[in-house]
Amino acid sequence: MITNICKTGLVIIGLVVSGTSLMGQLPASDIYLCNVKWNQKNILINKPVLLSSFNADKYNNQPYFEDYQNMYVTSGDSNNKTDIVKLNLFDREYFYLTKTKGISEFSPQLTPDKTSISVVRIEKDGITQTLWSYPLDRSNHGINMLPNLRNVGYHVWIDTKMVALFLVDSLPKLALADIEKGSVSVIQNGIGRCLKCKNGYLFFTVKGEDGRHAVKKYNIRDLSIEEVAVLPEKTEDFEVLTNGNIIFANGSKIKMLNVSTFPPQTSLVCNLEDYGIKNINRLVSERDRIVVVNLKTK
Repeated sequence: MITNICKTGLVIIGLVVSGTSLMGQLPASDIYLCNVKWNQKNILINKPVLLSSFNADKYNNQPYFEDYQNMYVTSGDSNNKTDIVKLNLFDREYFYLTKTKGISEFSPQLTPDKTSISVVRIEKDGITQTLWSYPLDRSNHGINMLPNLRNVGYHVWIDTKMVALFLVDSLPKLALADIEKGSVSVIQNGIGRCLKCKNGYLFFTVKGEDGRHAVKKYNIRDLSIEEVAVLPEKTEDFEVLTNGNIIFANGSKIKMLNVSTFPPQTSLVCNLEDYGIKNINRLVSERDRIVVVNLKTK
């Protein structure tokens, strides 16, 4: 459990989570760390560790591994204001990277040059959503990396100048943006919110007519798109492991798709129901660690 005294970090201009933003009313949620041991016969998992006790009964979501020891999360208060918090998983310390009155940031990532964090920010009008970067050394108050875009929902970095974007629209769009040139090109319509970049591929989902999300991968080298697997109904978040397999959550269960088989075979990784984790919303992994977001039910 993270119990250290909160430390205030960067104070930077943020955003209000309201209007037509992606978040709307923020649901109470908890973040848990699971240590997993993989072997050929079975999968062992230690008792999950609660990481979000510093913000109990409020919104805690969008975990992102900076490295094996550190991660960023988005935490919100009862007024729908969100800030970026950095967690040290070894020392069990946390501090706020942003803590700005009345404005918020979400969807944190480390920039490829490892000098800044990038976030999506909703401007003061409560409608405009922009992509910003804030230097970790606090040398300035940050920059709007794509000032001509006003509908950024989520993002994932491809390399030091290319970033993939979920663009908010009546039919959400997947776009690639060059932050040096300021150019933006749409490559897919009707995508889901989950974006991953692993092993030279950009992974995303497209919702089919049956309501299920198909995981697709975009080859960054030859620009081709290939379907990888189809997720179960009401599931759109996933994680790509180093070996290319995909894990996803369904209720209290974490499952894995073996993409080396055709069709991909599904196996159970673990069931966290005995720990009170019954409604997993998002999950991310780093080596033998899986972090899950559990939506709290009334």
